[in-house]
Amino acid sequence: MRRSITSLVRSVALAGPLALALAAGVAWGQPVGTQFTYQGQLNFNGIATNGGTADLRFRVYDAASGGAQQGGTLTSNNTSIGSDGRFTVELDFGSAAYGNAARYIEIDVRRPAGVGAFTTLSPRVRLSPTPNASFASIAEASNQAGNASNLNGQSGAFYRNASNLNAGTVPDAQLPAAVARTGNTQTFTGANTFNNVGNTFTGNGAGLTALSASNIAGGTLADARLSSNVALRSGGNTFTGAQTFNGGFVGVGRNFSVGSEQFGIGANAPGYNGMYVDNRDAGGVPFYGYSTLNRQAWTQYDGSSGDFSLYNNGRFQVIAKENGNLGVGGVNPLFNLHVTSNSDTQVALQSTSSGGRTWSLQSTTGTVAGATHLNGALQIIDRTGGVAQMTIGSNGKVSFANGNPPGSAKLNALSDSNSFDGVRGWTIVGTGWGVEGRASATNAIGVRGNLDSAGFTGAGIEGSATTTLAGAWAGRFFGNVTVLGAFSATSKSFRIDHPQDPANKELWHASIESDQMINVYSGNVTTDATGYATISLPTWMEATNTNFRYQLTVVDEGEQQTDFVMARVVQKVAKNQFAIKTSAPNVEVSWQLTGERKDAWALKNPLQVEREKLEQNRGKYINPEAFGFGDEKRMEYTSRPDAAATEK
Repeated sequence: MRRSITSLVRSVALAGPLALALAAGVAWGQPVGTQFTYQGQLNFNGIATNGGTADLRFRVYDAASGGAQQGGTLTSNNTSIGSDGRFTVELDFGSAAYGNAARYIEIDVRRPAGVGAFTTLSPRVRLSPTPNASFASIAEASNQAGNASNLNGQSGAFYRNASNLNAGTVPDAQLPAAVARTGNTQTFTGANTFNNVGNTFTGNGAGLTALSASNIAGGTLADARLSSNVALRSGGNTFTGAQTFNGGFVGVGRNFSVGSEQFGIGANAPGYNGMYVDNRDAGGVPFYGYSTLNRQAWTQYDGSSGDFSLYNNGRFQVIAKENGNLGVGGVNPLFNLHVTSNSDTQVALQSTSSGGRTWSLQSTTGTVAGATHLNGALQIIDRTGGVAQMTIGSNGKVSFANGNPPGSAKLNALSDSNSFDGVRGWTIVGTGWGVEGRASATNAIGVRGNLDSAGFTGAGIEGSATTTLAGAWAGRFFGNVTVLGAFSATSKSFRIDHPQDPANKELWHASIESDQMINVYSGNVTTDATGYATISLPTWMEATNTNFRYQLTVVDEGEQQTDFVMARVVQKVAKNQFAIKTSAPNVEVSWQLTGERKDAWALKNPLQVEREKLEQNRGKYINPEAFGFGDEKRMEYTSRPDAAATEK
């Protein structure tokens, strides 16, 4: 969509009479101004706009496209637009915008006024010359002229430059008062240097005052002519007043400085050398001070307490006691090393060797914003890695590699790498424990493992045995074990002392497996004189099971039944009982009842018999040794250095 302005007047006239007279005797014209009236028509898609307002911006260029802008940018905001799209504005770019070359106006439009961005119209509108002009390249002779930029071809600056005066003499009256005149008596208020060929001035000196002795360049002044306050180098001097030496380096025992040193002591003898500050009063405090700009520091020895201290930044930063205790941070030391601060207090240890690191021991403040677990805590921080490796809280909680230990555990350790364990217990003796968890209260837990996010795979607790020898177990429990959830195993067995040789053998039985979650119940019953028997079941039977299956076996040890006896179910489980009938009376029957679980947990967690392995377990095996592979093919296997090989 394109907006355009149609110029109604292709040649723009400047209002006013002629700027220059054309012949003698004609009345001189008044100066022509640079303001002119511009009228245009605003079209929208080729149709004149109907009223309203618009914001307009105008610029003058020296080319129809591109080129350089001449003068400034003029703005006419909230300009009234006629019903035929016409508008009229007064423009004044100043004389600097015009010259001998052609000029073009570029226009930006925003309509309605104050809404949206400006649109630049194209093409630019050329300014055409008219009989009136505000610029002339040459003016002929005139008996009347205003300001002229050139005179006889020279600019005004030429005539203001005194170096262009090459004839005549400037009268004294035209010279400033600061210019010295050879024939007048004058007073010189500034420093002046008078030189002649021999630098010789004659006279008796009368009237000469304020002479500086530093200007005496010859001869020697006798010691007798010196004041008694002048120190002599060749004799002993006693200074009774304060002395300040500003001439550079002052040396005692040497005459050279080190760097920009101002005062130094030199010696060439064994034993103690240097400077000793002696105060013979028992309560004296001899000190050595330092100052730079508005800062001061000093070291001092307190004769009454025997403390040697370093003072800086308004307090004693270091205090060394006679008993060897050292305090840092202004504290009176109560220990061999006592460090204090009104913020986090730290002691740093740094190794600058290749691969060395910087560590700090930090005691935090009593209030840490956003981290209350750090209130009053002690931390060991790896400053090179920027992480606290150990935190001891004021509540007794200890954490490793975990700034904010979760829960209420007293000891917390975080592993954030496949190469490390959070906690590893290790023993190399047969009667020791690598890790022991002990519970000595009701509902207490000795060791707890927790996988705390449904978005993760893994195990709360994992045990592994790297040998298949008998007696090597990944986990071993003495006592009852409860699993509140699904339990899976490659093989499930019971293991007891062998009943016939309990001291030397074990007895193992395998468990029965099924592709369904089933419960099996069994018993024996004897039918009555009519061949019927009712088996009563527990009251929870039908609440726990469904889809019952039945097995009946006739038990006949004697010869009293010469005929084949049949047994059948005559009433399925109902009201927690079922009934059977035999083809002969008084027959013992062994029964087995199998039911599919329908308890709440089973219904919510149906058995999925076949499952796809997780992506990270594809190509790996639950029991890789059964397929001829090594441990690296085991599911959930993580390659990392073995403890026995790396932690001896």
